[in-house]
Amino acid sequence: MQHFPSTKFFNTLFIVFATTVSLTSCEVINPAEEVPAYLSFRNARVLLDENSSFSSRVGIKDIWFYHSGFLQGIFPVNSDEDPNGILTIPYINVLDTSFYIKGGVIETGQSSFRLPYPFWDDFFFFVDQDPGDTAIVEPLIRYKDPSEYTLATAEDFEGISFGLTPFNRALTNEDSTNFVRSSDAFMGNWSGKVNFGPGKRYFEVINTSPFFLNRTKDTYAEITYKCNLEFNIGLVYLGVNGLFIEPVLTVSPRGDWNTVYVHLIQQIRDIINDNGEFTQFWLWLYADGNENDGYLCLDNVRLIHEN
Repeated sequence: MQHFPSTKFFNTLFIVFATTVSLTSCEVINPAEEVPAYLSFRNARVLLDENSSFSSRVGIKDIWFYHSGFLQGIFPVNSDEDPNGILTIPYINVLDTSFYIKGGVIETGQSSFRLPYPFWDDFFFFVDQDPGDTAIVEPLIRYKDPSEYTLATAEDFEGISFGLTPFNRALTNEDSTNFVRSSDAFMGNWSGKVNFGPGKRYFEVINTSPFFLNRTKDTYAEITYKCNLEFNIGLVYLGVNGLFIEPVLTVSPRGDWNTVYVHLIQQIRDIINDNGEFTQFWLWLYADGNENDGYLCLDNVRLIHEN
């Protein structure tokens, strides 16, 4: 008599087969996640003086992180709340060992406007590590080659005389004030300090020599400061009908050194459109102490534009 497998055997075999297929299908649909490696960024700095190797964390606020040639994200660094914090970023595709970052700034003092600063070079680096590993990176951002930009104004207060001269209210009002040299410097040995109080109310300066700007070239004012009163940054220009002031930004008091990057291209375009391409410009700084005791310290005052 020939014996055939029982129905119970076939049911058991089917269950085993179905379970195997099901598990295999799940592995295809939900493959195991790739284990990332990590980069820990700390002490992100900008090299401000190649000769002295002076660098600073002041000013650089974000890391624009690129891997495999694509932007992976924008990450804050050097926050006021945690200036010594470490930023750790995971990444996959560990076989691609090349990375770069762009240094980001807060545009014209507006915390919601963040962009990579156009005058800084990309910071390239290579990391070869296994999944799960962590590498520490200390970015040092450099300015682009000097052939790519012009400093229309550059005052570091280290010289005997300053390239910023009294203007307007500082010339017409007796209760005006101007720079004194201070050893409380951001970079180098000296800064320019303005003291306010009774009989010292107005501070207003422009750079000593006018310059021409191009409405198609990116232009910024870079100003490092600390103060206990507001001050204003803008442009003076010689228009077809005379000399005019174009305020751009009011800067709030701050007790420690900070750098503000003031984007001027929109104002420059409007002014040149109205007055012509040969319009003369000056950088403008202004503060009204309102007869109250106060101070304003400035260092590394620059106006920079693309060539």
